[in-house]
Amino acid sequence: MKKKFYLLVGLLLFLVSTSFAQHGRFHVRFLVKTIDCNTGKAVINVQVKASSADSTFLMGDANYRFDYDPRIINNPTILTQENFSSQAPASDARYGVQNLNGSTFGPTKGTVSLNTTYGGSGTGAALVGTNWITTTTIQFNIVNTQLIQNNCFPIVWHTDKPADFPNCGRTKAVFSISTSMVTSTWMRM
Repeated sequence: MKKKFYLLVGLLLFLVSTSFAQHGRFHVRFLVKTIDCNTGKAVINVQVKASSADSTFLMGDANYRFDYDPRIINNPTILTQENFSSQAPASDARYGVQNLNGSTFGPTKGTVSLNTTYGGSGTGAALVGTNWITTTTIQFNIVNTQLIQNNCFPIVWHTDKPADFPNCGRTKAVFSISTSMVTSTWMRM
């Protein structure tokens, strides 16, 4: 009798946990906002969306990692924090201030590590649907205008390839109705 009871409880817990699960596929992209060789500035938007209607999610922590060529552009700085940030214009108290902690700079490769932190306040995380959402606007100094061709410069996302470690990822915020607790699970692009 106890064995059947534990099996039934285990089955119920599994069904409840999977009914609240989020699928966890997402896409990220860059959108070049401006390239101004006169002022020596290049500005990009970092955007995110769910990969399909059945993979929408509640944004938890996020780490967007990408490489750039410091012989062309360098000195990445956050200009604006459009979404998922307590700083204006987002002004969303559920999230902390975005930062570039963990970014690196070398002679031939720089890596940006853009970080979003979810406070887990239990008031609900922001929903990410299938439309592109700008998370952050980042500005670079243009070092060599001769290497910018057709208003293009190379920036490459870290993926799950071993050479790209650590890769881009984010957590999804998962709420437990019975305990009002927030947990998070790491997801990759």
